[in-house]
Order: sequence, then structure tokens, then C-alpha cells
Amino acid sequence: MKLLDKITIVISIIGIFIFNEYLERNYRTFPELKPVGGLPQNYEWIYREGPDFYVYSGYNNIDSLTQVGLYFGLHPDIDHDNYQTIEHSQLLGKYVKWYTSYNDNNYYSSTLTSFRPNYKHIKIDLHFWISSNSDKKIAEIREALETVEIEFR
Repeated sequence: MKLLDKITIVISIIGIFIFNEYLERNYRTFPELKPVGGLPQNYEWIYREGPDFYVYSGYNNIDSLTQVGLYFGLHPDIDHDNYQTIEHSQLLGKYVKWYTSYNDNNYYSSTLTSFRPNYKHIKIDLHFWISSNSDKKIAEIREALETVEIEFR
């Protein structure tokens, strides 16, 4: 084996090692985060894990038609094309837009926003959504979410 071939192999191995370290630091390491507060009275956050994401859902035992969710992950599935109205609020120190959509009979609406907060060095997308049969409840939850904090688990 020629000296040049040996040098090429060593450089390739070092390059692979450096690239793996980069991936580990920037993509594979998934921060363990949790929401704290930010819900109306009688709601609680419940944790659910997926393959490359996790979700906290805020439920109320009294009203099963209203819920709030928070997606932590690298690829939120968001399509704003079918959403009709935009509201503005502040989450985690950043101004966000809320998009709202109604189903065919205007009985059920869904409101969502997605952003990368640049908050406490969090480098993943956060996707909040609220669904309910009441615009008043959606507004109440959206207002409560303005006080949510994100902590490391």
C-alpha cells in the first residue's frame, strides 16, 4: 500500500469521526424538555413519545372536546393553506402568529403556531396547537399559553 493511500485512509477516518461528532451535537441529541404552566385551571400536561418527536397534551377532565398540544421535534407537519384567520400573541418571549381553521360545519376549530424559539439554547421546532368547539376556549388557552415556560426534564 502506498503512503498516499495510507494518508487518505487516515484522513477519511478522522473526517468520519469529526462528522459523527457534528451530527451528535446538532441533530441526534434531542433535548428532554417539558412545558411548565401555561394552562388554564383544571388542565394538566400529559407526555407522549414518538419516533423523532414527543408531545405534551393539555387535557381537562371536564371538557374532552378542548385540548392543547405542544410538539417538540425536528419536523412538525404544518400546512397553513387551509387556515383562515391569523391571531398574534407572544410565546417564550417571541411574537408568533396563530392560524385558525374550521371544519365544514364550523363546530370544531383548530389553531396552531410553529416556531424555533431561540429560548434557553433550544434548537428544535416547537409546534403548539389548540382545538375546541369554542372560540372562547381557544382564546382562553392561547392567553394562558403566554405564561408557559420550557424546562429541561
